[in-house]
Amino acid sequence: MAVLSMKLLSIVGPLQEFDNVVSSCLVGRGFHPEDSISVAKNLKGLYPFQYKNPYSDLLKQSITLSDVVGISPDYRDFSNAPESDEEIKGYFADLLSHVTELREERGRLSKLIIEDEQITLQLSYYGDLGARLEDLFNFTYAHFRFGRIPVETYRGLEIHLKENKDCYFFPSSIKSDYVYGMYFAPRTIITKIDSLFTTFHFERIRISGRVKGTPVEAIANLKKEIEESKKRIAEIDHALISLKESESDRFLSIYSRLRYLNDSYDIRQFASHTQDSFYLIGWVPDNEIEPISKGLSMHDKVTYVFDDLDHFEEYTPPTKLVNRKIFSPFEDFVEMYGLPNYRELDPTPLMAICYTLMFGVMFGDIGQGFVLLLAGILLDKLKGIKLGRIIAYAGVSSTLFGIFYGSVFGSEELLHGFHVIESSSNINRTLIGGVLIGVIMITISIITNMINGVHQKDPEKIFFSSNGLAGFVLYWAILVGAIAYLMGHKELVSEWFILFLIVLPLIIIFLKEPLAHFVRHREKWVPESKSEFIMVNLIELFDVILSFLTNTISFVRVGMFALNHAIMMMAVYTLASLSGGSKNIFVLIFGNAFVMLLEGMIVGIQVMRLNFYEMFSRFYTGNGYKYKPFEINYKNNINK
Repeated sequence: MAVLSMKLLSIVGPLQEFDNVVSSCLVGRGFHPEDSISVAKNLKGLYPFQYKNPYSDLLKQSITLSDVVGISPDYRDFSNAPESDEEIKGYFADLLSHVTELREERGRLSKLIIEDEQITLQLSYYGDLGARLEDLFNFTYAHFRFGRIPVETYRGLEIHLKENKDCYFFPSSIKSDYVYGMYFAPRTIITKIDSLFTTFHFERIRISGRVKGTPVEAIANLKKEIEESKKRIAEIDHALISLKESESDRFLSIYSRLRYLNDSYDIRQFASHTQDSFYLIGWVPDNEIEPISKGLSMHDKVTYVFDDLDHFEEYTPPTKLVNRKIFSPFEDFVEMYGLPNYRELDPTPLMAICYTLMFGVMFGDIGQGFVLLLAGILLDKLKGIKLGRIIAYAGVSSTLFGIFYGSVFGSEELLHGFHVIESSSNINRTLIGGVLIGVIMITISIITNMINGVHQKDPEKIFFSSNGLAGFVLYWAILVGAIAYLMGHKELVSEWFILFLIVLPLIIIFLKEPLAHFVRHREKWVPESKSEFIMVNLIELFDVILSFLTNTISFVRVGMFALNHAIMMMAVYTLASLSGGSKNIFVLIFGNAFVMLLEGMIVGIQVMRLNFYEMFSRFYTGNGYKYKPFEINYKNNINK
């Protein structure tokens, strides 16, 4: 349950040394900058930097150019990269011009290939035409039209043309449902003839005027041109790949230098300055203090100090979770609720344990658990999905509890075990077991809240709240009293028991705020409006008792889902038996798959709900903010 320990670093130095200090001491050293104006608001004479990043335009050019050239942004050593802006601009311009020229030529050739292939297809319908196309296109007194006409209207056109001698149609081929050919007519009446052919659904095919010779000759020339274009495109592609390989290191070294300078310069948004000095403040993990101190000590005119959190109680450090690898997949679940505050325990390990165990209790089955385990491993190893590891953990827990239940793919005939629906007593034990789990979880939550109170030096959390010592005593007194009463030992619930273990904790919870103020030696510890205080706290007291009851009973669902799983699998086996009088293997496979998908998802959501609402709500605020050290992400290709 660890949150990375932090100290507050304050740096003051000559204004002209700012960039050198940042680049040599802070970049990539775990330094999380804070707005120095806000933190040092009591200091007079501090002003924010007014600046325009001089490297942003060139960085944007480099990122745009990386997309054009096809080089993914990445780090390269830039110690030998050119420093002159003019030299960098010239290099970018030459590289862009070269790539653009090749790409434009490739685009023209690709367009030409598409056009040539289309013309080739069009001419293929007129392959046996003996006339030269350029002669047909250059007639003085007549116009030719190439195209196609549906077979069903062609017959009508033939009849009409026999009666009308103003034009002639020459069919060349029949393909599918169309007759391909051409017609020609005198130039003076071509518009009238075009309208006539349109009524017979003639579709004109426009053949480029750049083709020469007969259709057969033109097709041969076009195919030759297509092959030459494809060959040239292959050469261009090879040239682009070669250019990318040859220029990659140089380009990335320039890009890395620009990225470094740009991002380092941007730290000014957090800094402030006087006329002569700069002021920078931020959080540093304990393990980074020594290397940062070593770097800062090399700057004679720079002053720095590391402060403990106790000196800045009004500020909260950022949160960086530090968990063992086995628990780390559950950090995403915790962040869904909210990051822990720096002064509270990280609940990730607790959630990992509770989530895994409760899932197994609610979904105990050896066969289905093993399938979940395999599915989780595959998702984790093949896809790198964190959820896969959580599914794998759930599968292990499901398998172990499946051994306890004696359930293998829903069958309870193969193994002996605690069969939850074998008898009414087993059903009752299962439901009671769910409640006992709830008692344990709520108790752990109250203890965790008291530990958080110790870390936060909050007496109300430790002693007086419903989730503090008073609430702990009250909760267990009610539990012990209820059990004693139900088991016939009413004498245990004496007047002194009720007075000291129930009434007194209720009074303390009722007076938690003034008691906490009194312990902290605050002057105004007595509420100003006593009537309002009494009304509000009476309602809250009723809510405390009700929440203890409802939260505990809510864990009955743990046992209910264990029963539900057994009942659903019983239904699957019943359906399989009814299919043909014997256990139908296809019904069993489909039924198991359906139960795993549906119930597995529902159980996963319910377990998360129990963690969030029944446990986290008692001890966890989740109002922390993420630790974001000042590091340069060279793979970032988003323009700023």
